[in-house]
Amino acid sequence: MLMADKNFVCSVCSQTFTRMWRGKVHNNNLHAGQSQIVRLIDYMVGRLNGLYLPSNPLDFRKKNSSFLPTHPQGTAFASKQLRHTQEAITKTAKLKEILDRYFPPSEVQQILWTASYQCSRCGDNRPLDDAIREFGKADEVRKATEYLRKS
Repeated sequence: MLMADKNFVCSVCSQTFTRMWRGKVHNNNLHAGQSQIVRLIDYMVGRLNGLYLPSNPLDFRKKNSSFLPTHPQGTAFASKQLRHTQEAITKTAKLKEILDRYFPPSEVQQILWTASYQCSRCGDNRPLDDAIREFGKADEVRKATEYLRKS
């Protein structure tokens, strides 16, 4: 099947679909209804803007994944993974908002990619938290300096 036939994408695992209803079934079965099925173009723009994090759909397949719900603890763990992903998206958007004020788009994308990569390597959102804290401090200093100059 050609890539042009894939019109919809799961925002959590990047699985592609030709039909929206099939994406909804996937969402309910694998992500407990907590993902979004979006148009391919919206997903591409979201990836470029840091809204959606990169992932491999094969990691979410039952035979390849140990965190999919197979018993009550699995469901809790999958929910925790989903919350982790949602927090990462929110934090990435916050970091992007700060970076957009001071850096060109290509540098913003490189910084976001680096933070995302570091998060995937360490398994949590600490690199995003650190980046938000550091760039946030610089942002506050710049705002305070501008305010004092105006006074």
